Amino acid sequence: MWLEANSDLGDALWSMATLAAIQGSRWMPKPAEFRKLVQARLDERQRRTERCRVMLDALGRQGQKPFQREPVTVRVRGLGDAFRRVGNIAKAALYGRELAEIETRAPEARAVDAPAGGSTP
Repeated sequence: MWLEANSDLGDALWSMATLAAIQGSRWMPKPAEFRKLVQARLDERQRRTERCRVMLDALGRQGQKPFQREPVTVRVRGLGDAFRRVGNIAKAALYGRELAEIETRAPEARAVDAPAGGSTP
């Protein structure tokens, strides 16, 4: 019966209520009286918990943005730059030509003059 009536107190509040009952009660208190010994602290804990829940909900709504894929031109330009950095000039030239086609312009000289096929040594 005690556990059912006061199970939400937790260890810290249960210990405080027990100490208060030992120090201030002449007789063993009933479960409701036991609860009243720490009711103010229990209410404060519930207010803090609710406040934290509201703040976390606000952060959760704020942080979630729908996924947006990067534009094709950005992706193709990035791929060309990456292959150029690792020394695969042929693949970089391929993406350079593809980017020029997307942007409806003439490809750069390095994309036209690069050897076709695999990477250069």
